[in-house]
Order: sequence, then C-alpha cells, then structure tokens
Amino acid sequence: MTTEEIIKGCSSQNLRAQRLLYQHYSKRLYPICLRYCKDQQSASSALHSGFLKIYKNISSLDDANNLVAWMSRIIVHASIDQLKADKKFAFVEVRDEHFENDTYIEQSEEANDKYIPLLKLLPEGYRLVFSMRVLEELSHKEIAKVLRIKESTSRSQLLKARKMLKKIIDKKHVLS
Repeated sequence: MTTEEIIKGCSSQNLRAQRLLYQHYSKRLYPICLRYCKDQQSASSALHSGFLKIYKNISSLDDANNLVAWMSRIIVHASIDQLKADKKFAFVEVRDEHFENDTYIEQSEEANDKYIPLLKLLPEGYRLVFSMRVLEELSHKEIAKVLRIKESTSRSQLLKARKMLKKIIDKKHVLS
C-alpha cells in the first residue's frame, strides 16, 4: 500500500491500514516519547495514545508529504499529556531579571546524538522544555500555551536545563 492509500484507509477506519501505519512509523516516533517521558511504560502509553489521536484525526491531514511532521507533533502533545497524567514534573517560577544568556551549548546533528541520552539526567520540567525548544523548535510562547505556564517559566527552565547539561557534559567530558 502507498502512503496515500494507508492514509485513506485510516480515514475510513480500516484496521489493516491502521496496523500498517503503526508498524511503519512507531519505531520512528517512539524515541520522541522517550525524550519526554521518564520511563518506557509512560513512553509506550504516550505512543499508543498518540496513535489513537492520529487515527481519529488523519482525515484532517492536507498533504501526505507532511505525514511524519504532523504525526510527530501529535506524538509530542501525547507525550506531554502523559507527563501531566503522571504528575512527574514541576516548574519553578523565576523572574526575568534572573536570566543569564552566557550559557551556550553547541547544536549540531552529531552533538544532538550525544545530548539525547543525557536528557534523562535532567529533572522533568527542564527536560520537557529543553526538548520542546531545542529539539522540536517550538517558541517559548507555544511551549507556555501547551504546558499552561508563563513564557518566563519556559525561558528559565530552558536556561537551567542548558546550565545543567553543560555541567554534566563538562563533568563527563562527553564532547571530548
């Protein structure tokens, strides 16, 4: 079946098409869930919940070429919903005057491969905002809306996450 046929089949709730979509894309989308969720059980729940939303809303997909990006966005939101359900993360409010912009972390494909396992070492709130901002490239405004927090909280969590990652990297000599 072609991608277009699978999408059409999923739109008409064809179980074979849904199974094919899951088999083809679940291995690609599961790592996104792992970035946001603390353990494999939560990540699996987020993946399955995300696929249910994908099946339900796939008829709203305008362009089959955007399928992966569209599904990724849904999986990110499903992972965030799973985190909220697990109640495993908390945000601390920090005022704008506490921001420092001197912490820089290299962002490249090679560096990202080294950072992703380190994300598990971050507290939930830090990891969530860092993943959304750096890896998913959402704006602080979008993050604040999705997480129902202030933009300043998103910025402060990102700053703290970067500082903590820098300390971890320096300590472990990850990029050496």
